[in-house]
Amino acid sequence: MPVLSGATGVVRVEGLEPTASCVSGKRSNLVSYTPAEDGGLDPQRLSAQPGSSRRQPELLHLPERKAEALIPSGSRHPAGFEPAPARAGSLSNNVAAVQVIGDSSEEKMVVAFLSAEWDSPRFGADVRYLLGDEELVRNPDLTDAAANQRRRSVLARYRGWRRNVALFEGFPRDVHWKLLEITMHDLDGFLYCNYPDWVNLSGGSRLVRDGAASAGRKPLNETKEHIRAVECEIRRGVTYPPIVAVAEGEAAVHILLEGHARASAYVRALKSRDTREVIVGNVSSLAGWRARLPHSQVPFPGFEPGQLRV
Repeated sequence: MPVLSGATGVVRVEGLEPTASCVSGKRSNLVSYTPAEDGGLDPQRLSAQPGSSRRQPELLHLPERKAEALIPSGSRHPAGFEPAPARAGSLSNNVAAVQVIGDSSEEKMVVAFLSAEWDSPRFGADVRYLLGDEELVRNPDLTDAAANQRRRSVLARYRGWRRNVALFEGFPRDVHWKLLEITMHDLDGFLYCNYPDWVNLSGGSRLVRDGAASAGRKPLNETKEHIRAVECEIRRGVTYPPIVAVAEGEAAVHILLEGHARASAYVRALKSRDTREVIVGNVSSLAGWRARLPHSQVPFPGFEPGQLRV
């Protein structure tokens, strides 16, 4: 049952209480996005970007979805604005608005993927071994065709991008990438891909909110410990690259491609209306993508780091 803190007026949901070692009495003010690692970070290496010249984001005004335990007692929806039934992971029934920052690209998605996994406990060794030059992800020149191809080749070799293997087995080739700014209320309804660790963490639902809550419960394991470590970094002000997700359109379920631990940690550390950037790939169909299918139907074995170094 949700518990309302009289001191702060913040609703706490069982399993989503702040990790004890992270609590400092005041929520961190997060700085602007700087490409960063997925874990084991040194915050001293990160700094806020100077004033951004990014254009004013377009707003998609979407119907409101009631958030259990997050709407204050006694609140009411105006006549004619009652929430429609929510579909997990979709962007059509969410609170407030999704901000469309603009079109993204395959090149930007690849940079986000590699920069997030450069120091990943699971895949960092592969990225560093294959890419070599950290500047290719920390200060990428997206006008350099050779550098873009090198990054794509690395993602192909250790994750299977454009090779129809591993994470991208059955993944469609025609993808329209967009950069969105999404609330935590939206993000908690995204789905994990059907890799066993994330299926188990979420109790089989694959919902980010279920995995985030589970990360706060004992017994702990490596996945939970990693989420809680990232949560601590977020509360201290560390910033990360955009999460990467995919969907068959705004009203369809959104499934994470990269950033499972970060998404879980964001939901634990941030408020419902706080936002983070997500690169979303819109496709016509995900019917053949193996990582989309229910785990009980087609188990997705994934692969161990190092297997695709060919």
